Amino acid sequence: MKLPETYTITLENMNFFAHLGVGEEERKTGVEIKVCVKLTAVVHQGAFVNDDPFAAPDYSEAYRRIAEVMARPLKLLEKLACEIGTVLLQMQDVVAAEVKVTKPNPPVGADGMNASVNIRMAKNMD
Repeated sequence: MKLPETYTITLENMNFFAHLGVGEEERKTGVEIKVCVKLTAVVHQGAFVNDDPFAAPDYSEAYRRIAEVMARPLKLLEKLACEIGTVLLQMQDVVAAEVKVTKPNPPVGADGMNASVNIRMAKNMD
């Protein structure tokens, strides 16, 4: 069997409480943020054939890295998504990261609206 070169790991519906927002009150009191990520990783026979967990990116490490970013006070979803993508690209065998961050009910006057930012980042393979 020939294995593919890369594969996708999806971590969905991670809920965080973050100090994020343009307004000082949002950063002070905090808001709910939902995070979904898709990691493109290099395929290793150890993971796919030998069932070796050390031959694949560690999901708990990805979550920990995201949680560390979420602990920082930021103003924009754009910056948050970029910071998450940056730390995920530092993981073993991860070559690309797609990040979606969603802020339910942002203070723009529309009840029930969600604001989301999606970003796709890849390692420079020079």
